[in-house]
Amino acid sequence: MRPVNTAALRDYEHQVASAAALAARAQGWRLVARDVPVALAIVCHLPIAKGTAKRKVEALVGAPAVPSRGDTSNFLKAIEDGIVKCQIVIPDDAQIYRTVTEKYWCRLEDARVEVEVEA
Repeated sequence: MRPVNTAALRDYEHQVASAAALAARAQGWRLVARDVPVALAIVCHLPIAKGTAKRKVEALVGAPAVPSRGDTSNFLKAIEDGIVKCQIVIPDDAQIYRTVTEKYWCRLEDARVEVEVEA
C-alpha cells in the first residue's frame, strides 16, 4: 500500500474547490438542497509522459489511460471532496447517487479534468 501525500491531496482539493466555485458562479448555479439527488460525470485527460516517442504519443492520444498512475476511484473522491468544499455546488457528497469516471491519454498541453454536475 502506497502512503497518501495528504498535503498534495489537500492542495488538489482546494484547486477543485476554486475551479468549481468559479464555474458555478459563471453559470449562475445555486447550491442544491440536501435532499436533491446529484449525478456526477468526470473525464480526466492525463498527460503522456515526457520523452515518449512521437509515434507512440500519436497512438495513445485519446485512448483510455490504462495503465496510469492513479485509479478512477481516487480521482473521483478528490473531486467530490473539492466540490463539496467550495459550498456552492452541493453541500454533501452523500447526495451523489450516480457517478461516471473516465480517464484518457492526452498531450501535456491538453491535460485537464472535466466535471459535469446534474441535479
